[in-house]
Amino acid sequence: MMLVDRYPKQIIWRCHHLILISLGAIVVYYFELDKKYQIDMLKGFPKTLPVLNFEFLRRDSFSSLLDDIAHMLPSAVVLVLACNCETLRVTRRIENEKKIVVDYNQELIAFGAANLLGSFYHSYIPCVASNNRTSI
Repeated sequence: MMLVDRYPKQIIWRCHHLILISLGAIVVYYFELDKKYQIDMLKGFPKTLPVLNFEFLRRDSFSSLLDDIAHMLPSAVVLVLACNCETLRVTRRIENEKKIVVDYNQELIAFGAANLLGSFYHSYIPCVASNNRTSI
């Protein structure tokens, strides 16, 4: 007996995000919506990792660096709080489902380290737990 015959609702429920993402990609490709609405689609993956870069530290003056930091700080604080709330929410959900104990401090340190290291490699998406990705 196949797993799909035995547990079809559970499999579909667990994979519904993956199914919807796949169907969306097929519709965009088939109807050429990326060309119609001028949306950049992923054409491929780079062959190598980006080079470690400290270009943001090369400024004409130290005051321009401080001005940039002061300009970005309010948005960065809001982003950090939102990402940490999402991470804790997902962690608690998984903790309750799997009946395991998670060290929240270790979780936040890991995401903070990943975001800090990612910034040196041109990472533009913050590393955070996601309810949608976790269910896939």
